[in-house]
Amino acid sequence: PIDVAGVPTGNQGLWLRPFVNTTQFDPDIPSVDAIASQVVPGTAGADYTFSAWSAWEQGFSGGLFNTSTQTFLRMEFLDGSMAVIGNHLLDLLAAGQMNDDGDNGNGNVEWNDWRQFSVNAVAPAGTAHVRVSVGATGMFNSELGVPQSGFFDEMSLIETLPGSGGLAAVPEPSAVLLLGIAVGVLGVGRRRS
Repeated sequence: PIDVAGVPTGNQGLWLRPFVNTTQFDPDIPSVDAIASQVVPGTAGADYTFSAWSAWEQGFSGGLFNTSTQTFLRMEFLDGSMAVIGNHLLDLLAAGQMNDDGDNGNGNVEWNDWRQFSVNAVAPAGTAHVRVSVGATGMFNSELGVPQSGFFDEMSLIETLPGSGGLAAVPEPSAVLLLGIAVGVLGVGRRRS
């Protein structure tokens, strides 16, 4: 995100482009999904907090009234066979995220449109891995004549080990992996309904 002084705080982010469904594909695809996730080793009994910042432009489908677009943060606990044994999902619209109000006259986001969200949970018995994800499903071209992208940035996973009394940041992926995720999302996996 952009901090209160208007200064970018990082080099990587995630750009959701729902408008590609009617401009890039032939025939047009009614909706698109975009999900970026990472799996890291986990510890049963440890406390995990997954957080990210998000901002939506004025026409983003996830913030429009009565749509099926779901924009989310998700933290899942996985056992040794990668089966999900705990699932914590935060729907950003329900949690208070909203589209840019257009106060700058162009519908693009400003620093005060960014909001931080987080999911917190204790890893259940049997946890071997933690998978965190951000994304949106059911995005569509709102065709409102204003910008309609969604954004994620500053994603982090913090682990507090049982009895440690302190925090440990779970290592981030390499810059190459982040670039791969960003390029993959820019292509936005398409889904036919």
